[in-house]
Amino acid sequence: MSGEFDYLERLPIEPSETIFSWVSRYHYRYGNGSFKMTTESLLGSRRTRIHPYLPSNISYINTHFDVETLVRDHTLYSLFAYFGSEQDSKLLNSMCYGPTGVVESHRAKASMGIQAGHYFCSHCVEEYRTRTGLGPYVIHDQFPGIDCCPMHGIQLQIIDSSDEGIDRKLMLPTYKRTSEEKSAYKNRLLAFKARELVNVALVAGERSHQQHQRYYLSVLKQLGYVFDSGQLKMESLKTDLTRFYQDYQPPLGMEAVTEFYFLGPMLRNKTSFNQNPFHHLLLSTWIDYTVSIDDSRFKLIADEVAPKRNIDDEVLVLLKTGKSIRDITLKLGCAHSVVRRVAALNGIKLNEAPRWRHHLIIMASLGRDRSYIAQKLGLPIHVVESEISKVKGLAKWRLELEKMRRWQRSVFMIKHAVTTHTDWSRQNVKTAYNKEFFYLYKYDRERLEELLPPKMPARRRSYK
Repeated sequence: MSGEFDYLERLPIEPSETIFSWVSRYHYRYGNGSFKMTTESLLGSRRTRIHPYLPSNISYINTHFDVETLVRDHTLYSLFAYFGSEQDSKLLNSMCYGPTGVVESHRAKASMGIQAGHYFCSHCVEEYRTRTGLGPYVIHDQFPGIDCCPMHGIQLQIIDSSDEGIDRKLMLPTYKRTSEEKSAYKNRLLAFKARELVNVALVAGERSHQQHQRYYLSVLKQLGYVFDSGQLKMESLKTDLTRFYQDYQPPLGMEAVTEFYFLGPMLRNKTSFNQNPFHHLLLSTWIDYTVSIDDSRFKLIADEVAPKRNIDDEVLVLLKTGKSIRDITLKLGCAHSVVRRVAALNGIKLNEAPRWRHHLIIMASLGRDRSYIAQKLGLPIHVVESEISKVKGLAKWRLELEKMRRWQRSVFMIKHAVTTHTDWSRQNVKTAYNKEFFYLYKYDRERLEELLPPKMPARRRSYK
């Protein structure tokens, strides 16, 4: 192969075909025996592993193809940009002009433990071959986390592209009909929604994470998953999502996704950040289903229309009615510190000292471990830490007490070693009780010298 793109005009790229699929067809169509020469001619590098949906060095093949068209129609760039992963065109630039192996941050977030490779539906490939004689990989099947074909309801097959798979080789869809498996209903539902999102992203263009976040919160608020204070009822939301996806069968390696650990980072106002498109897929599919079965009409609430409520006034009203701190925090979703602050500012005395607090302070003063205290009193460990921090000087005292106990233990162990083993040298003591030796060496060297056996006389070397 000369590397001059002699045949590019004769091999057009198919609609929705992946870059890897086109490069593979090019390689086998023109009978080139070397994978390295093909990738060097088309992508400018002899050692490259073409990513299924976020490939690199796309601009290198723009001699006969428009780069914008390749990125938009033959990768999942539009999907990631739609869900806020594009920042100052960094993703686009790295895909078009970056060296082999770029976009690692997006690939890491996209993988989620999924087997790396090129996915395809055997039925779709056969139907495509019947019509056109070709069997390409389609970009819709590369949606991270999707493992089935929505049209035929069967598991997608995969050409493994990891080190144990084809690595940097090129391969067209190859499969056995006997390996086909039916997919679960929820898996197929997600696959339908995934295709819809890919098509929506092509039209909608780039969006920020905050735009999706505001949409989710406005719907969740009308569904009753948001406190009056604006905080999420996270446990209720996770419970209902778990119930909805109880018959969902996550792909191998993605079992943790059904714990919905991503909801907090996706929805919280102050600590939210971009999420993988599959996380958005899980939440939006559930929202669409929940809204469709609700009889009430949903109308998105703009942030500017909803005035911010004064949480202090609401806490004060409940305090005057005699409500306890626990009742107020459960009703308003605020922290205990907010209730205490409002009570202090308005001169309201709170009878909140629990019986266990006195025992906790005593055990903490004696230097007991936090986990031990929590177990004995049946409290969460963060409550123990919080109560210790409230007592002035207690945390510092516990630290000094720990140092004192470690010093005593080190002195006892060194003294015991010297007394028990009268024939030991200083080197023997240091080897046997290394941790205790160096603790005293660092913090009380004078005491260490008192405990250790006398230094052995230096041996003089004779040169006769």
